[in-house]
Amino acid sequence: MNNLNSTINHIKNMFFSIASINGIPTIEMINLVRNIKHFFNYVSFESINGQVLIGTVTNESIKNTQLNKIDCMDELLYFYSKENRNNDICLFVDEEEQIWSSILDIEQIEKLQLEGNFYKLTSDKKEFITHNNVTIQLTQPDNKKSCFTNLDFEFLRCQLKAYKDESARKSTCMLLNDAWHNPKDRKEFKSRPEHYMRDSLTQFLKNVFTRRAVVHPEQNVDDSHPVDIKVTFKNTNRTAILEVKWLGDSISNSGKKIKYRDARAKEGAKQLNDYLDKISSHEPQNETRGYLIVFDARRKDEDLFFYQNKEIEYDPKYDEIRPDFDEPLRFFIEPILTTSS
Repeated sequence: MNNLNSTINHIKNMFFSIASINGIPTIEMINLVRNIKHFFNYVSFESINGQVLIGTVTNESIKNTQLNKIDCMDELLYFYSKENRNNDICLFVDEEEQIWSSILDIEQIEKLQLEGNFYKLTSDKKEFITHNNVTIQLTQPDNKKSCFTNLDFEFLRCQLKAYKDESARKSTCMLLNDAWHNPKDRKEFKSRPEHYMRDSLTQFLKNVFTRRAVVHPEQNVDDSHPVDIKVTFKNTNRTAILEVKWLGDSISNSGKKIKYRDARAKEGAKQLNDYLDKISSHEPQNETRGYLIVFDARRKDEDLFFYQNKEIEYDPKYDEIRPDFDEPLRFFIEPILTTSS
């Protein structure tokens, strides 16, 4: 409720100059804001590439459109799926609070000059509100790209990059530091170090998402396929799944060595792609995005930093093929060049 009031106050301030002339009823603005926020609870801002038009309209106006009545927002997602978000989408709520929506050319709808209040998101992510045929562009609150929604997936990616710099790069997290066979040189991991990385990243995300999301380690996609970390964003249909892989050498207490190189990361990309396919077919009403996290401790004896800027070449590049696969993140963990005697 506080977020809603904050948004309404922000918009009311922008509307003040024309509100005194056009007499915008507060209740109409509140209803429009609620409908906009309801839409973004089901559709992430980041996933939209086309235009969006949301309106509160009269019953008479809706007769002039080609929109279809839908019973709930889940139904919207069947024709406005992640794969269809290059298209324009219209969503209107009439006086009886019935929902009408279709994938239509927004310019055609605007030519009808419908009665009501409207929100428009353009393909270049600018936001406008129209009342009585007067249109103003909204200015976003500080550090936000939208007045009406959080960019959950983008925020998560920013936090993952922060973890890379603050915790992974020099292995400053105690949980991650326990993964090393010898923490004084950070050349080789212990045997089976995955859980140290997963636990370290999970703890970091839990500290970040105290109120905004719930972070779970090792969640099953199905009966036999666990994903390393799952982030469920509150009050939305959005979920992120994180697949964690490591590259480098590990050594057991008996001295047995295992080497993992680029193929391991590519295997993780294929796994994540398969997980997303399963989730998409079983949970079409949810919006899930996948993140591949690669902890990179590859070393060369003559140059321990050789792999620092050696990116992994993925083929196929799933992040360019499907909208729910985020660009893979590689966390290069620096070795220690000198050890104290």
